[in-house]
Amino acid sequence: MAKPDNAEKDKYFFDNRTIMTGETQLRARRTRMKILKAIADRNGSAGFSEIRDATDLSTGSIYYHLERMVVYVTKRSKHYHITKEGLQLLDQNAQVATR
Repeated sequence: MAKPDNAEKDKYFFDNRTIMTGETQLRARRTRMKILKAIADRNGSAGFSEIRDATDLSTGSIYYHLERMVVYVTKRSKHYHITKEGLQLLDQNAQVATR
């Protein structure tokens, strides 16, 4: 099975069923990066309440974004785990931020 390319990953990251404006896309990306960072900061595994406490996002917002991050976050039992792709995305984002 071939690995998804970046364009395919983005369709999961930015829900392809919804057309987003530039500002909405940026806000969604920032929210999803917050969620990824919250999980990564807890050794790659975090419960829902830990994500909520770390991000100060609403319950509905966290669930909404987690549902669209299936390439970057998996759920096992009651914990969310960052995937290799999620770690790569965080690293790419950090590299862009330091330029």
